[in-house]
Amino acid sequence: MASIVCRDKWKAVRVCAAVLILGLLVYWLVLYLSQPKVSTTDIFIDCETNFTSTEGTVFIPEESVLKKARLLDLICLYQRYITNIQTVCHRKERLGGLGHGGWDICVVSANPLTTPCLVYSLGINYNFMFDDSIATKYGCEVHSFDPKMGLGEHDHSLRVHFHPAAISNVNKVDSQGRQLYTLEEAQKRLHHQQRTIDIMKMDIGSAEWSVLEHISKTATFGSIKQLVVEFHDFEVINGEKRFGHGSRNQYLRQLQILKQLHNAGFRIFYTETNVACKFRSYYGPEWSSCHKVCLLKVQAKQNGFLVGWLK
Repeated sequence: MASIVCRDKWKAVRVCAAVLILGLLVYWLVLYLSQPKVSTTDIFIDCETNFTSTEGTVFIPEESVLKKARLLDLICLYQRYITNIQTVCHRKERLGGLGHGGWDICVVSANPLTTPCLVYSLGINYNFMFDDSIATKYGCEVHSFDPKMGLGEHDHSLRVHFHPAAISNVNKVDSQGRQLYTLEEAQKRLHHQQRTIDIMKMDIGSAEWSVLEHISKTATFGSIKQLVVEFHDFEVINGEKRFGHGSRNQYLRQLQILKQLHNAGFRIFYTETNVACKFRSYYGPEWSSCHKVCLLKVQAKQNGFLVGWLK
């Protein structure tokens, strides 16, 4: 009887070991298949050393080069570009606290932020710290947009005005009953067509790409002096955010939109990595899928000539 029991125990151990080994093999197979693959038509652009200007800033090459690059190098170039500055702000100020509700702006001596200043704040999530801070300190007129808070249109304070709508790339009511406006439509409704938006803050959970793409196509960038944006490059798979798993088309589009921002005169003066979105990259180091990026328009047309905001 004892020998039969022992044989049964060893049989159970062997079965468990086989299941464990099989599970490990399946895990490594899934991990391998999820890694970006190199196509035979890809070229190596070596993003770690290429695409750096004589001033030392990272630049985005032409679309024809990007389309031939490996997905790995597109991801690397995106990370390098979005985490490096392109111009110096000699007076940077953080408003709204040191936490996630705080944002950095550039107080430019040649073009100071003074009343009457206009701020559009996209994505509130019940946190008005930035909006309240810039309205109180600089007397700015602030318009806060968020369709997800269940609040009606109201004046949050004397200078902060809340709108239960989202700035988007279309004008419509979506399937969840949320009102969407393009930037130009919002400006029209608020009678701001002839006014400059001194600062536009965006924290809208990856919708920023569609909004900025639309703004670039409609030339609305001309009415904005500063952009402070949290950029996201995650994908949602089965309701779960997957960091660092974007497709080739996704990274191509994001790099092209960033290049459009650059062509419109916007330069990064501060960038901040959100560690809550970190992932282990295929290159080795830890990267993040979420970055707060602050951009200043350093060029504007005046009497047909290009002049700098910065002196």
